[in-house]
Amino acid sequence: MIVTKQKDFEFIKTELSDSNGVFIVGCGDCATLAQTGGEKEVLEMKAKLLQENIPVTGDAVLNVPCDIRVVRRDFKINKDEMDKTDTLLVM
Repeated sequence: MIVTKQKDFEFIKTELSDSNGVFIVGCGDCATLAQTGGEKEVLEMKAKLLQENIPVTGDAVLNVPCDIRVVRRDFKINKDEMDKTDTLLVM
């Protein structure tokens, strides 16, 4: 059994307050099923961060982020956005 839990938003906000650009990475597998980091939660987090004036450079929901081959492929697809990023928020 896999258990995921999203961190408290106040903690996330504090940790990202000095970021010049956040790229949000979600999971299309376990975190989607647990409703802690799938597409819906990534979009919600993006909206919350933007509301707090924390810049978001982009987002991606990887099908299987625990497979390095998938991560490499999807990060290459998002290279332009990732180049503007100094912080990754992995959900």
